[in-house]
Amino acid sequence: MAALARTPDGVRIRLVDGSVIELVPRTVGRDWVSGDLLGTAAQAVLPLHAVAALLPTAAQLQRSLEPIALGAVTDRIGLAFVLRDLARRRRTVQLTTPEGVLAGTVDRVGRDHLDLAVHPADGWRRAGSVSRVEVLALAQILLVRVD
Repeated sequence: MAALARTPDGVRIRLVDGSVIELVPRTVGRDWVSGDLLGTAAQAVLPLHAVAALLPTAAQLQRSLEPIALGAVTDRIGLAFVLRDLARRRRTVQLTTPEGVLAGTVDRVGRDHLDLAVHPADGWRRAGSVSRVEVLALAQILLVRVD
């Protein structure tokens, strides 16, 4: 995945739920990759445990064979750290899980879970707009979309 992060075009990725996304990777961490979702104005954080397969083009496959430099600080940053940053910024997110998509604001992030205040994706987190709070296992998150 790190080698494909050097590509200016999108990488097709099949998630464990069978859906396929096309991501232009920008940053790769210890257990996640972030980038731009092609065909949308959205950015995404993709936990690596949600990746079932990479579907590279022939050119991307060839580039992946080239040596890469390792040791960047982001190589050691875990998914929980990235999600805590989204919580601090109070960004509205859409979380894809095996049960479907949940929209809301991340309130807190623990080592293996997060608290999501569920509210409409097109609104801010306000007490009157929050329908419920869900505590989600990080292992159940397939994709974090940030519009």
